[in-house]
Amino acid sequence: MSDPQGNIKRQSSASEAVQIQILENGYAAALFVPQGVQEFPSQKQIYIAIERAGISYGVNDAVIDAFIHQGVTGKAVVFAKGRQAVRGSSARLIWHENSRSEPMSLDITKRLEETNQAMDIFQLVERNQHILTKVPAQDGEVGINVFGEAVSHYGIDVSLPSGMNTYASKDGLSLLAEQDGVATVMNGKISVMDIHHVNGSVGPHTGNIQYDGSVFIAGDILSGFKVEALGDIYISGSIMGAEVFSRSGNVIIKKGINGEGSAQVLAGGRVSAEFIQDATIGAKSDVKVDRYIVNSAVTAGRYIFATKNEGLVSGGTLFANKKIEIGTAGSTAHPATDLKVGYTLPERISLSRYQQGENQRQNRLMLADVEKRIAFLTLMKQRMGSLTDEKEKQLVSWQTQEKFLQGKNLEQDAKSAEIGRHSQDMKINRKEAETIRVHQTVYPGVTIAIGASSFSIDKERSNVIFFRIGDRITIGPK
Repeated sequence: MSDPQGNIKRQSSASEAVQIQILENGYAAALFVPQGVQEFPSQKQIYIAIERAGISYGVNDAVIDAFIHQGVTGKAVVFAKGRQAVRGSSARLIWHENSRSEPMSLDITKRLEETNQAMDIFQLVERNQHILTKVPAQDGEVGINVFGEAVSHYGIDVSLPSGMNTYASKDGLSLLAEQDGVATVMNGKISVMDIHHVNGSVGPHTGNIQYDGSVFIAGDILSGFKVEALGDIYISGSIMGAEVFSRSGNVIIKKGINGEGSAQVLAGGRVSAEFIQDATIGAKSDVKVDRYIVNSAVTAGRYIFATKNEGLVSGGTLFANKKIEIGTAGSTAHPATDLKVGYTLPERISLSRYQQGENQRQNRLMLADVEKRIAFLTLMKQRMGSLTDEKEKQLVSWQTQEKFLQGKNLEQDAKSAEIGRHSQDMKINRKEAETIRVHQTVYPGVTIAIGASSFSIDKERSNVIFFRIGDRITIGPK
């Protein structure tokens, strides 16, 4: 009888003078008598209204007596309270690390809920190895509402995120590998990938690595060496002064990048690391860092995130097409630190659009001239019955040129539409992109740029967001 949607439901008595309000989704009930009633309801009328409303649990007769004695009107007075149910604990997904013999280590339930992208979590596994264990939801404490109904709040269940080359145990509480490979998260599911495995670090004993697939490296990538792959590159250790290129996948570094001023990491997808120092990073998608980015040049096609732990960006340049979100920008030493998002319509696009318009105009003028010449010769042929051989050749030539110009005109229309769409897409992307978020402190020495607009920070600011209105950068709170 309680309202499942909200807090209040009104129930009128036979006399219409007293009403019962149901509060807190059925866990409380209140008496209400409108102001201006000619006669305050009697005790009998009130109890009849309570009975008809179905209230049977938690009724406080002393509150009702005081309500009647004081003749309260225009104010709801709670006279019955139920016992709140206690929600049980929700199911959790626990990731196993390193081997089946090690204890459960990492709760990834929330991380799976928050992202559909591959995460910075991966593990070399063997066939039939446990990857993940589900801790079932637990029942909570049963409650009772004012209608005397038992109310249970069970913990929220979650399903095993089974992806490619994985299977569930018979009891449905574990996820296991169907083959040897690397277990990782892809599109919200855990899959086991059959990829090239380097058992140790990339260095003198391995030489450079080049592979038309994905690569798992159990150690580090040492300075002076190169790893290039078509797919994802998973690195259990760190990257030193090395070159790492993923043509179409992600580069995921469990530790960090200590680039020694010469490291280059480029990814057709995203780059994820614990930290980045003295390196050049480029990702077609996102760059995600758990701790800090120091003295580095980082470019991302979409977002740059560094909000966990220190979340520090100090020295160097960050550029993201859509958004930068970090903990702290710069430091008390005021190193030159540039943060930039978005861009103005490039000059080459504007020039292309202008040149394309000129080409279309010239082509249409030429087509109009050819059409006039064809019309003249066609009319002459109709009136005279025939044309000289020379005029006939001219007519055929003009007709051929007409078809060519018509085709060229269609091509130019399509190209103009493409340039227009590209320009519009860039404007849309720029509009979505133009925010720089600093959760903690931004120090002097930091330059903020959004599109073609920029300015330098002149004093410390905390918990700010930078965005653009017209050609002006505006600073606002979270």
